[in-house]
Amino acid sequence: MSVSVETPTVQESSDKIYKSKVDECSSIRLKIDQKWDKLKAIGEYFCDLYGVDMPTFMMIHRANYYGPYNGEEGQTPAQLKQLVQRFSDTVKYLRALGIDENLKHWLGENYLRVEATPVQVNLNLAKLEANRQNMLELLGVNALPADSKELCRLMLSKTYGLQGFICSNADHIKKDTATEVQKKCEVEKPHFVKAVRIDADRKIQKAIEKKIEKMNKLSRSAARSVSIF
Repeated sequence: MSVSVETPTVQESSDKIYKSKVDECSSIRLKIDQKWDKLKAIGEYFCDLYGVDMPTFMMIHRANYYGPYNGEEGQTPAQLKQLVQRFSDTVKYLRALGIDENLKHWLGENYLRVEATPVQVNLNLAKLEANRQNMLELLGVNALPADSKELCRLMLSKTYGLQGFICSNADHIKKDTATEVQKKCEVEKPHFVKAVRIDADRKIQKAIEKKIEKMNKLSRSAARSVSIF
C-alpha cells in the first residue's frame, strides 16, 4: 500500500514565506514604534527643561547621532530662517557639551567653519523637580545629575541607544528582508514595508480596511502584499 504525500506548490511556499516575513517584521515594527515613543518622550522633557522646541531637539539629537541634519529641499524663506536658527542652536549646544566632533567633520568635508559664541546650558529647575520621578523611570536611572550639562548628556546618551535600535531594525525590514521578499515572493520592497506597517497596526487593533483598499488599487504587487489580510 503506497502513501502519497502532497508537495507544496511554489506559490504555496512563497505565500508561507511571505506571511512569515510580514509577521516577523511587523513585530519588530511595533518595537521600533515603542523606541520612537520613548525617544520623543525624552525629547519632550528635554524641551521643557532647556527651553527649546522639538525640531531643535531633533536637530541636536540627529547631529549627535548622525552628524548635522540639513532639513528638506524646497523650503520657504521663513522655514530657511528657522532652520538656520535651529542649526545655530545645535552648534552652540553641541560645542557647550563637548560633543561636536560629528559637526566639525561634516563642516570640514564641505570646507566650512562656524564660529559660535559659547552658550550656557540653562536648566529649568522647577520643571526638573516636577518631572523628576517620571524622568528617572523613563531614563532608567536611580538619580539625575545635578549639573545641567551632565543631565543634558545623559538624556542624549539615552536617545543615542534608542536611535541605534531604530536604525538597525528598520534596515533589517526595509533592506535585508524586503530584498529577500522581493526575490522570493514577487512583492516589491515598498509594498512589503507598507504591508508590515498594516500588520503592525492590525496587531494593536487599529483600523486597516482603508489602507488595504488603497493598496489593492495601486498595482499587482501592492495587491499581493495585502492579500494575506
